[in-house]
Amino acid sequence: MSHRKNAHRDPLRFEFSGNIDPRESATITELLEDLSLDRNYTNEENPTFASLKRTLEFIESVSGIKCKSTTERLPLMALKTIKLLFMTNHKRNASNNKKRDLFNIIAPPNAHDPGRKSKSKNIKDNATMEFATTSTTSPDKEAANLIASLRAGLALEIDEDRLMKIDVILKDAKSILNYIEAGTYRSVDYLSERIGNSNIGMANAYTFLTKRADEYQPRHAGEATAPLNEIVYTYLKSLGFIHFATRHNTHSKSIRIHAPIPSITAALASFCETLNGASGSPVEPDTAHVSVNDVPMLVADFPKQFSSIVKIATGAKDYRKEQLIDDANRAKKILIVFISRNFECEDPNVRTLSLRAIIAALCSLKYQRENGGSYEYKWPGAGQEGNSPQRFFDETDRKKAPTMPQGIFITYYERFSHYLHAFTGMAECNDAWMDFQSSRLNAYTRILRSNNIDIITRSIREFDQHCLEQTVEAFIYAVKMHGQDTQP
Repeated sequence: MSHRKNAHRDPLRFEFSGNIDPRESATITELLEDLSLDRNYTNEENPTFASLKRTLEFIESVSGIKCKSTTERLPLMALKTIKLLFMTNHKRNASNNKKRDLFNIIAPPNAHDPGRKSKSKNIKDNATMEFATTSTTSPDKEAANLIASLRAGLALEIDEDRLMKIDVILKDAKSILNYIEAGTYRSVDYLSERIGNSNIGMANAYTFLTKRADEYQPRHAGEATAPLNEIVYTYLKSLGFIHFATRHNTHSKSIRIHAPIPSITAALASFCETLNGASGSPVEPDTAHVSVNDVPMLVADFPKQFSSIVKIATGAKDYRKEQLIDDANRAKKILIVFISRNFECEDPNVRTLSLRAIIAALCSLKYQRENGGSYEYKWPGAGQEGNSPQRFFDETDRKKAPTMPQGIFITYYERFSHYLHAFTGMAECNDAWMDFQSSRLNAYTRILRSNNIDIITRSIREFDQHCLEQTVEAFIYAVKMHGQDTQP
């Protein structure tokens, strides 16, 4: 039974209010006394050190800081952070929201974590590419709003310059991914200019870079420990990216096509002859003569040719005409991204597509239906929304699911890329490039895991320089390994 007293106290002592004084300190005992008198604490029994167990475990997992005693003096900002997390979770539990417990939502992703080695073999697999803050259009608005509220509270007592630094460097998951992709393409451009369209030469170069990226470890020494509220704020800012990168590391490998892709060269050449006769103008496999919006019409006009080539490439026994027509409309979702990434074109009416690209998109769709498997569409603290990739692919643009889940898009787009490269004899190069991408995501995950903006800033700069230097070494390695298949 409660034995609370009407003691005189400063009700804002353990609340974030913008009054920053890093010299102030207190103990867990004092915090527990404050909690027992807080009108928002609704349990009958007074809180104890054991009541804080999950909060303190979370803090240790994020910061490495371990609270060993109720009488240990801690910075007041640390205790304010503990109270904010504890009370946020307490209020959710009090409102019968135990299934979406705060710490289930914001726990560090652990599945195949490239940043840390787990001590437990039975650790829960909770990484997802659909985390609330991975995308600005995440369907998990509840978690996104919860995290935004926590960040707003923590930010009240973070130095203004440091807060701006964190918000610029860790703006959101998409910005981090775009930054990493831009760095990846600096290496791609350098190697492509020197090695050209050599499948083995480029594959060797990317394999070399993957090993070098995997070897990189950020240095954590020499930087001052940040206040706990800043550590947790930094963690929450990077959490969406870390979830994405951790799951992408395994998902990308799980959807990879390992069987050799049969040649479609003869069939595609025959199709081009048919098109030449019908249109009166020369068409080659890589001629950009079709817009995204015209794809369904072209497929409807030549269903036999498209069906035949897709069956050759995928090994499918049949491809019904109505299914092919449906897939031609689905293919537009893949191809609009392709022209944006490769031609910086956002207009679906511009003729940017070749026959080879259209067939690759159809192959990706057909392969998923025949052999592709499932995808767990879920996020922390919530049940699984489903596991049918085509269902979620088809629901895109509808009111129920206006944005395609990250994992679904990656499933279709990465297989499209595989087919497109395989058709020109560059499958090994594409696979090695995907490994290089994953290794860079993993390296940035290790950097962001420090939850210290000074370490993050320095390590990003060091890693970028490391990759540029190793790109030159990768070219030299590729020439040595397969010199006759590369160009100077």
